[in-house]
This record gives sequence, structure tokens and C-alpha cells, in this order.
Amino acid sequence: MNKSHRKELEIQSWVFAQGYKIYCYPVYGKTLGIEIEKDGKITRGKKVYNNNKQASDAIWKIYKYLWEEDQKTTNTSRRQMGGKTMAEKKEKPIKTNSQQEQLRLL
Repeated sequence: MNKSHRKELEIQSWVFAQGYKIYCYPVYGKTLGIEIEKDGKITRGKKVYNNNKQASDAIWKIYKYLWEEDQKTTNTSRRQMGGKTMAEKKEKPIKTNSQQEQLRLL
């Protein structure tokens, strides 16, 4: 397994661990849409994909986006807390409205 593929699987595992479910659903004919589910809330994307490859590529972009946004939040929070993690400070993480941002990618 190459380094790039390993990182993609790490990101995907992280997304799953956060409680996200991201998957395709049939729209009409052979076209597909994407749904993002978290905490029982389902959000449907507005874009329609012509085949599985396009939909799969879009899902991987969403995985990467979610992970990168978390990294930005985590790094910003650590800087604000003098380099300590949330657990060390026993504070709640900064909440973001990332699901709204996800839709821009769909």
C-alpha cells in the first residue's frame, strides 16, 4: 500500500469515527446523488453524477474536506490554548457548521 492510499484510508476512517455516513443514492436512470448523514440528520446534495466514478470522487473530496476542516480547527484551538489539546484543557471543541460547507462540494 502506498503512502497516499494509506492517508486516504486514515482520513476515511476518521470520517466514519466522527459518525458521518456519506453515500450515493439513485436519482433517475443511471444518475446518482450524494447524501451525508450525521446524528440522524440526512442532507442531500444538489449535484447529480452520471456514473459511480464521479460520485465516488465527490465522496472522497468530502472526506478530505471534513478532515482538513477538523485539522484547521484543532490547530487553531491548540494555538489559542497555548499548545494544549482540548482534553488537556477539559474544554469543549469549537463547533463549526461543516455540514453547510459540505454542500458546497456536492
